[in-house]
Amino acid sequence: MPRLARFTLALACALTLVLPARAIASATMESSMLDDGQLIYTSPRHTLAELRQIKALGVDRVKVSVVWSLVAPAPNATHRPSFDATDPGAYPAGAWDRYDRVVQDAQQLGLGVYFMFVPPAPEWAIPPRQTRSQGERLGNAPTASEFKQFVQAVGRRYSGTYNGLPRVDFWGIWNEPDVSAWLNPWRRGSEFLQPPIYRGLLNAAWQGLGATGHTPQTDTILIGELANSGALSTLQFVRALYCVGAALRPLSGSAAAQFGCPSSGSAQAFVAANPPLFGATGLAHHPYSFNEPPNRPYSLSNWITMYNLGALEHELNGIFSAYGKLRSGGVPVYLTEFGYESNPPNPFVLNSAAQQAAWINESEYMAWRYPFVASLNQFALCDSAPRRGAAPGSRAYWATFQTGLEFVGGRPKPSFAAFRLPVWLPDAHHSSSVAVWGQLRPADHSQLQWGVIQFEPAGSRSFETASVFQTLNPEGFFYIHVPFASAGSMRLAWLAPSGAIYYSRTVPIG
Repeated sequence: MPRLARFTLALACALTLVLPARAIASATMESSMLDDGQLIYTSPRHTLAELRQIKALGVDRVKVSVVWSLVAPAPNATHRPSFDATDPGAYPAGAWDRYDRVVQDAQQLGLGVYFMFVPPAPEWAIPPRQTRSQGERLGNAPTASEFKQFVQAVGRRYSGTYNGLPRVDFWGIWNEPDVSAWLNPWRRGSEFLQPPIYRGLLNAAWQGLGATGHTPQTDTILIGELANSGALSTLQFVRALYCVGAALRPLSGSAAAQFGCPSSGSAQAFVAANPPLFGATGLAHHPYSFNEPPNRPYSLSNWITMYNLGALEHELNGIFSAYGKLRSGGVPVYLTEFGYESNPPNPFVLNSAAQQAAWINESEYMAWRYPFVASLNQFALCDSAPRRGAAPGSRAYWATFQTGLEFVGGRPKPSFAAFRLPVWLPDAHHSSSVAVWGQLRPADHSQLQWGVIQFEPAGSRSFETASVFQTLNPEGFFYIHVPFASAGSMRLAWLAPSGAIYYSRTVPIG
């Protein structure tokens, strides 16, 4: 009997015993993916093919970097060209093509689009007397007024009313503003400059988006996009951004001056002057833990990873409470860039490709358990190519991201199947009731969906149906208990509408 026929027969026999998956922690945690190399730095044909691949994996939204210098006129000129920077039609011919292509293709495929404004800024938008020796050219901070006009042009072009282009309604403001490579200058004497510079950029973007009909009432607008590797720790940067001290009370006097905060310490005035800090949809963070597993404290105790995300949420809620802005249900946190590297291909990475697959599943399970986490982003679809010009095989050669689900060239890693059908067992030991968490990511979640848990006893060479379940969860998550009477292996199976049978990674049962 053909494999599909056997699978369908087993399913039919088991359906009489089906029970819906029980209520779960986060029914709506969205899945997104970032891979600029496959989407904006490539040909139109390749962009469409990669978007189709991303859609087939079940991703809800693609995150795309809107690089200012890619669309700006004369980006290397020191003198500003004469043009209306708020008018997308005043930019060079073809400047927007790569972004138009993404939003149009994504709309046709049913994918959401998440635009993040990123540097480098054009040279003419950077103050001439600004210190430029504290970071890479990439992160030289622009004037807020020029940034506002650029954001306004993007917001207008993708408002849904411009030249028939689809609307974009999901936004991120700058990338990793707590890292000197992405935003500098970062220090002047004892004063940390990134928090006040970023506050200014947030206010400018807020005004630019608002002027083109993109508001928190209609769109998702995120602030932060924070990394763990800045001069200030993530929690220190968040406090400095919101002008509070370690006790989460508004700063005043010389303590306020250290972070470019108003000396009065007036909570009401600070809220009024910084609407994005309190009106944004949520805070975005990049919780990488690199070579370390997600279920342990990171070796640097001040990093915010999957393990201690609760500390970030506790801090945010305390800050909002101090300003009288505490939100019901807490402050949403969006995990907008995340992944694990693998060996192969990178020989300097400790974890194998199979370990990468397991850790991204465990990480998603951990994120799902936090009710305040609204989304999780996979970076990226495909590994980055090694660094050009570096000695082959050296650390510098491999100093790019090998966090993809595919190797360079498109060959799938084990993490490809693991991402498509995530599965995690909090305690992978056989018993009469083993908890199994997972997701039918590519399924049509507007309709009742079913999945199959298969089990292969130790010493056997074939999988058998252990459980069949149903889910109508908005994102296809499930959390069920399954009997595994002995040691062996389990996997999740899903029958796609095309007739293809997809499997998760195989999980050993002790």
